[in-house]
Amino acid sequence: MIVMLAALTLVGCGNSENASKDSQEVENNTKSATKNQAESDYVSESENNSMEDSADTNNVETESETVEEVVSQPSLITKIINEDGQDEQDSIDSQEDKFIFEYNDVAFKAGDEAAPVIEQLGQADSQYEAPSCVFVGNDVVYVYDGFEVNTAKLDEKEVIVGIFITDDTIATPDGIKIGSNADEVIAVYGEPDQDEVGQMTWISDKVHLVIIAMNDEVTNISYIGQFGQ
Repeated sequence: MIVMLAALTLVGCGNSENASKDSQEVENNTKSATKNQAESDYVSESENNSMEDSADTNNVETESETVEEVVSQPSLITKIINEDGQDEQDSIDSQEDKFIFEYNDVAFKAGDEAAPVIEQLGQADSQYEAPSCVFVGNDVVYVYDGFEVNTAKLDEKEVIVGIFITDDTIATPDGIKIGSNADEVIAVYGEPDQDEVGQMTWISDKVHLVIIAMNDEVTNISYIGQFGQ
């Protein structure tokens, strides 16, 4: 009996130790799992924070780019306005060009001061006075090969009051000359502001371009100054 009790006691002690060991292993496993979970959670949190930081950085960069785009918009708008204004000015300049006469690279128009132009044109073939087509009194007429320049006194200064093409050796800067077809004239200058029985007139504030066509053929070309009289 005593031997059996001792054996049972030994068996019980062994089971207790084994149970204790099992319990310790479970506890260790639990701690290890908890530690691993904690480490995993830490890594996940770090990754999330890194992703959030990256996203914040991207947002800041995007906002910065947006601000730069907005800041650049006024410059773009200004450029567009300037381009539109330049196009409009170019259109005005193009319309005014038809009222300018040119000979031997000397460009001038009615209303210009006469002395510098006459000097650049050189010695006239002849010179005489004739009743003014603009003012009361006489004009001084400078005759050149194929055209004439009429001048008159205005505010104590001699100004050009008219330019007249007299033969087909001289053309306007746009290529229209005596003998040109009326359709060519319209193609170059557009529809006239006035058209009275073959007399076509293009009007600006200071100069009228007058072209007379008989039987659809140009017979006379003149630039007449306008001086409010």
